[in-house]
Amino acid sequence: EIKSPTDTIPKSLLSGLSIVTLLYLLTNISYLAVLTPQEIISSDSVAVTWMNRVFPSAQRVISLGISTSLMSSSFNGILSASRIFYRASQDGQLPVIYSMLNDHHSPVVAVILITILSSIAVIASNLIYLVKYVGLGSWCLNMLHMIGLLKLRYQKPDLPRPYKVWLPFVFGNITFSVFLIFIPVILSPNIEHVY
Repeated sequence: EIKSPTDTIPKSLLSGLSIVTLLYLLTNISYLAVLTPQEIISSDSVAVTWMNRVFPSAQRVISLGISTSLMSSSFNGILSASRIFYRASQDGQLPVIYSMLNDHHSPVVAVILITILSSIAVIASNLIYLVKYVGLGSWCLNMLHMIGLLKLRYQKPDLPRPYKVWLPFVFGNITFSVFLIFIPVILSPNIEHVY
């Protein structure tokens, strides 16, 4: 759905990653400028400790900003996940009801389903484990996407591709995924990791 992906994707990746990297570095530099390394290690939340030291009166404003950021991230996750249901329904992999749009061209049934499933997952489980296992699952899917990309590139080289992914990026991504999937299993072997 991206218009001219060969121009748009590299520009957005480079600009987005540069901005996020710069903000991350500046944030960590500000933490180290205000807090000692011992305070950073012993703190439950480094950002809250930093905020109490630098802007003690703005604690509620920052808490509201963090909450707003979390909510918008949740909404983005729900909308992007419902888009997967919508597209799978259009391709005939799920029932047609998931591809029905309302007056605002939103796949309401898919959004409602994802919201219900997400709510059940959050209510019925420990949030720390949920975050860990969702991350683990997303890295497994990421690795499978990269393997599928390699398979298509070598088995069907004549398919039209509006954008060709650079091979070192694919292999680096697979290596990073394998590392993130298997290091927790090696460092703390649990039966939960197997599940």
